[in-house]
Amino acid sequence: MSDKVQVVVHRGDLYGVIEYDTATNSASVRFPDAAIQAEIEAYLAKPHEINVPQETLRDFTAKTFKVTDGLKSFQTILTRMWGAIDVHVDWSIPGDKVAFMQKKL
Repeated sequence: MSDKVQVVVHRGDLYGVIEYDTATNSASVRFPDAAIQAEIEAYLAKPHEINVPQETLRDFTAKTFKVTDGLKSFQTILTRMWGAIDVHVDWSIPGDKVAFMQKKL
């Protein structure tokens, strides 16, 4: 089993990959536009306070998530990325298919 998880991200017709290494709890970004890549890297580098449900759907508590806290934290941070920096995660495309997506466009 690989220690790396890849997710495809895009803004408009530009596609890239974020790779998460579960052995080191770190993320690396490959994106064809350097400015957008820098935005993604900055977003992933900072802690994120996210309200999470507790006992009921009306009971939320703020929790701080960091990429270095593990895969679940990384995935939770990704769910808020599109609203924060307009970069969408395409959970349905395997990470190794991003080269195909770039060639298609």
